[in-house]
Amino acid sequence: ARRVLDRGLEVLLERAGAEKEFAADYATTLNNLAGLYRLAGRYDEAISLFDKAQHIYDALPDVPPDVRASCRNNAGLVLLDTGDGDGARRLFNRALAILPRDDRFDGVRATTLVNLCCACRLADDRKCLLATAADLKSILKKQAEPDELLCRFCDAILQEDTEDASGQRQPA
Repeated sequence: ARRVLDRGLEVLLERAGAEKEFAADYATTLNNLAGLYRLAGRYDEAISLFDKAQHIYDALPDVPPDVRASCRNNAGLVLLDTGDGDGARRLFNRALAILPRDDRFDGVRATTLVNLCCACRLADDRKCLLATAADLKSILKKQAEPDELLCRFCDAILQEDTEDASGQRQPA
């Protein structure tokens, strides 16, 4: 199976080099292959391919912002997997910066915000965590039928208690 995939990549690379119209398809293939490497625990290879895909996407003017953002989001997941909360947070924030504040992109934005919540938690950044959960909750409130699990996820974060110096529990 790997030989078939490698040959497919070679063909795409040849076409992408020869014909600009295939460059976005090649980048998408790299993005998908990087996702498989991530699942296989081959994190360095995954990051390398995500970077190559992102470079191609960024060079093409017609690549939709959700595609470009998703590639950064996927790379951020690799950093989450490896325990790099700060690095993941940077990539998720870059993905969010790419996305216009437009209802059409709320799905990708919500996914990225969920991932950013995880990165903020891993990086032990409570301020980031609370702000991100609030942003996610605002997207969910706009939906006719918001995802119940995501709503509970946000509510749990926003209702977490913190302890002050006296040991008294205060609402976050």
